[in-house]
Amino acid sequence: MKRVLCFLLCAVLLLAMTACAQKTPAPDTGDAGQESAQAEPAPGGDSESAPAPDAASDPAPAGMPDIFDVPAEDGSVYVKDGLKLTVPDEYADLVLIGQGTPLFGGDNLFSAREIASMESGERSHPGEDWGEGALFGIGRMSEDEVHQFLCGYLNNERVFARDAEKNYYVLFRPSDVRFARDDMENIADSPDLQLWSEMNDWAASIPEIFTELNGLEPWNHGGSEAEMMLYRIAYQDDTFFMLNSLDYGELYPEQREPSASFAKQMLDGTSFEFCDESETPDGEYFVIDFPNDALRLDFFKGADYVRADYGDYQELMRITGQEKGYCVKVMEQWCQALQKAGG
Repeated sequence: MKRVLCFLLCAVLLLAMTACAQKTPAPDTGDAGQESAQAEPAPGGDSESAPAPDAASDPAPAGMPDIFDVPAEDGSVYVKDGLKLTVPDEYADLVLIGQGTPLFGGDNLFSAREIASMESGERSHPGEDWGEGALFGIGRMSEDEVHQFLCGYLNNERVFARDAEKNYYVLFRPSDVRFARDDMENIADSPDLQLWSEMNDWAASIPEIFTELNGLEPWNHGGSEAEMMLYRIAYQDDTFFMLNSLDYGELYPEQREPSASFAKQMLDGTSFEFCDESETPDGEYFVIDFPNDALRLDFFKGADYVRADYGDYQELMRITGQEKGYCVKVMEQWCQALQKAGG
C-alpha cells in the first residue's frame, strides 16, 4: 500500500513540474544588439499578428533593437526614440534602415541604404564598408549644436525641422553616387538604375514626410554662404567683418555685441533662396564685408534680395519668410547702433 501511495505522489509531482515548464517562456534570442532592423512587409489577407507597439510614443520593447519596425497599411513604419520613419511597400525589402553608416556617422536617428549596392560592395572589397547604397541619414541636434553646425560649409546637408524642445533635424545626403553593381559597364539600361533613381526621389522627399509624420515644425535654414557668414557673426567670436553704406560709411564693430544680436535678427524666420542673376535689382545696398574670406554681401535697399560677391563671380538670393524689407530695416538699425557706439 505504501508503495502505491509513493508512486501516486511521484506521479502528481511529475505532472506539476511538467505544467510549470510549459508555462515558462523561452529565453530571448532576439537581435537586441543589432544596429538595424530589416523591414517586414505589411501583413495581408486574414493572417493574425501580435498587436503592434504604439509607434508614436513607446520606446523599443524589451528584446527588440533600438530601431524597430511596425507593419503598416503600405510598407513599414520604423520607430526610434518615439520618432517614425515610413518606408513604402515597394522599397521595404530593398533598403536597410539603421542608425548610421560610415558615410553619415554613427549619431543618426535613421539611415537608409540599398541592400543590393551594399552586397555588391561587400563582394568587391570584403570586410570593408565604403558606404555603397547610401540614400540618406536623419540626424538630430540641440539648438547650440545646430548653430555651430550652420557656421560651417554645408554640402548636401539640410536642416529641415525642429520640435517643441528645440531639437533640430538634419537630412544628410551623399555628395556622390553610391549605386553599385558587380557589372557597372553594362548598367545604363538596367532596371536597377531606374529603381535607384526612384529611391533617390523618395530620399529627397523625406524631410516633408518625416516632418508631417512626427508633428514637427518645418524649419528651412542654412545652405548658402550668406547665411553661414551671418551665423558666424551671431555665434562665433573671431569673425572679422565690417559694414558699409553710402549713408553711414565704413563701420568696424569693436566687440561681438550688438552685432551678434542683429545677425540673429537677420536670420530669424528668413530663408535665402538662390535665383537667376537677371533678377538683380537696381539701386543702393547695405554691405557686410568679410575681407579675410574674400566675400561681400550686398543687401539691396529697394527689394528683398542679397548678392554674394566673391570677386570673380556673384550669386543672387531672394530673401523670403519675413515681411517686405525686413532685412533692410535690420541693417539700418545695425548701422545706426554701430555708429552710435563709435564703430
